[in-house]
Amino acid sequence: MSLAQAQMIKLEPETVTQTFANQDLSDPTLQLQTYAKVINLSGQKISLRWSRVIVDQPIDWETQVCDNSLCWLPHISSNIDAMTGANQPAVIEADTSFEIGLYVVPNGASGRGKFQLVFALASSPNTPIDTVTFDISVNQTTSTNDIALNDIRVFPNPAVDYFELNTVTNVDRLMVYNLLGREVRAYRAYSGQQYSLTGLPDGLYLVSLINDRKGVVKTIRLNKRSWRP
Repeated sequence: MSLAQAQMIKLEPETVTQTFANQDLSDPTLQLQTYAKVINLSGQKISLRWSRVIVDQPIDWETQVCDNSLCWLPHISSNIDAMTGANQPAVIEADTSFEIGLYVVPNGASGRGKFQLVFALASSPNTPIDTVTFDISVNQTTSTNDIALNDIRVFPNPAVDYFELNTVTNVDRLMVYNLLGREVRAYRAYSGQQYSLTGLPDGLYLVSLINDRKGVVKTIRLNKRSWRP
């Protein structure tokens, strides 16, 4: 590129590094926003083409770019692209700036992604003049419900005639399966309830704890054995 082209715009910062910690990834509307500033140094109005390059990202993530014209759909990787029909240059007046946003929709997945926005003049779309890199990490929070589920246990274990749950918070039903996957018992969950194992042979079983809205929320191994003096 020529020296004149190299000095037409400035990006601040050149690398955007951001960690989004303690995110509720169960929220389907979660959208995480990062920005860089595009500064016009040319002394004249210019029209820019940007191209989004996905260097690496979790497979479930989606990203979209919002420039000073509009927010583009995730499948649009450039504001000027004959393949998609996009043709909306980012116009920037002399000695002004605008923020360009890269929005991440994690779709339930934590992880780390790296992206680039490559800028060129709309009149020379194949000649890059500057690039901003986005290095984004997303970490999941541990909800109160998750903590409660981790604390649920069955007792006694091993069991002889019955077992109990120490809490039925977030649990509506229990299903007991043998190791062949056959259902051998089913119960409604009640506080202080004893769940009978009478008639079942000794061995290892799986107790699935079920929330009527969320489905199976936890499965616990239970050992049944006969009483021995």
